[in-house]
Amino acid sequence: MVYNKADFKKHIETLQIAGFKVKSAVQAFLFVRKQKDKTETITVSYRDYAPHGFYIDAVSSDIYFNKVEGFLSESFNKTKITSRWGETGTITKVFVNLQTVDYSAFDTEVNDEASFMKVAREIEKVFNIGALPFFEKYNALEKVWEETEKMPIEEMVKFIGQPMPFRRMIIKRLCNDANYEEYAKKIICNSEKKNLPELKALKELYELLKAD
Repeated sequence: MVYNKADFKKHIETLQIAGFKVKSAVQAFLFVRKQKDKTETITVSYRDYAPHGFYIDAVSSDIYFNKVEGFLSESFNKTKITSRWGETGTITKVFVNLQTVDYSAFDTEVNDEASFMKVAREIEKVFNIGALPFFEKYNALEKVWEETEKMPIEEMVKFIGQPMPFRRMIIKRLCNDANYEEYAKKIICNSEKKNLPELKALKELYELLKAD
């Protein structure tokens, strides 16, 4: 019997998380929870070898803070410049090397209920010890600001969604960072020197934040 995407989707939808709704995306399923000031997502990405089966690639989480994403979108929309990074959250995290999670289970080809259940046990562990604590830890933008300001830049680039300088600039401004002006002028100056295509949007963002 052929195991197709509809079968896989039905199995994925059995992974219930309170408050989250599941929907299909490109080579992934998204578990989405909308709150007043943010949207939290868990992404279960996969490789499709239909009609043979499916393999889980990774489980990751994003948090979209409404104010941050609003300023970012407005700066690009007003300047009619298209972001070259695609869609990412304000912050993002891929869950690897979590204790008690047997990642070798993700090498299992999902092609029936039994194989899915083997993988599902480990996905649920990632939900419970990775994604949900991540959402709890960063439940306010101020917590994001406090943590990211302590991070080395290499780590910050992987944590704050791209374009990272734009989002970091917004976070600093919204959290009343004392070094906001210095940082904003520095990245604008650097963008001018490099003649980056998004410079106009960056300058627009600076004006939007000034007016807020």
